[in-house]
Amino acid sequence: LQAHQDGTGAYRLDRGRPEATWPTPLILFACHALGQPKESLANGLNRILNLKALTLKEDPEVANLVDINPKRVGWPWAINNFSWVEPTSWSVLALRAGGFADHTRTLEGMRMLLDRAFDEGGANYGNKRVLDAWTEPIPGPSALLLLALQGVSHPRVTRSLAYLK
Repeated sequence: LQAHQDGTGAYRLDRGRPEATWPTPLILFACHALGQPKESLANGLNRILNLKALTLKEDPEVANLVDINPKRVGWPWAINNFSWVEPTSWSVLALRAGGFADHTRTLEGMRMLLDRAFDEGGANYGNKRVLDAWTEPIPGPSALLLLALQGVSHPRVTRSLAYLK
């Protein structure tokens, strides 16, 4: 794994796009789970802390197309992309495991995840509504969201647990 970390702290696949950021939090979380010392993960954790997704402009037309808070910032799959549930969940998991549970970016990521969860429970990859059509929750992103939000007391968390059951 260390052979795939670049000078910025990001982990990239040799055959992957240089913009891809998604492997970094997964690898950091795995390294933590395997018992690597937090100090050895510092460069990667700093990379995650400094990476921000693009946000939607506050535009009435955009507000009618989606049902999310455009001010909530999570993490993207790739640089210059928008916040998505899965990379944000993995980033929150890695940061919480790495000792950054109370960091502003971690807390903002958690708020973004709560915003993307359906009132009825569950989540999908991004938006709850697109072009005036409601989307459906999906088990995989819902499970990751719940892992990232462990210990959070919120109706959407409770209903997401019920959704998965």
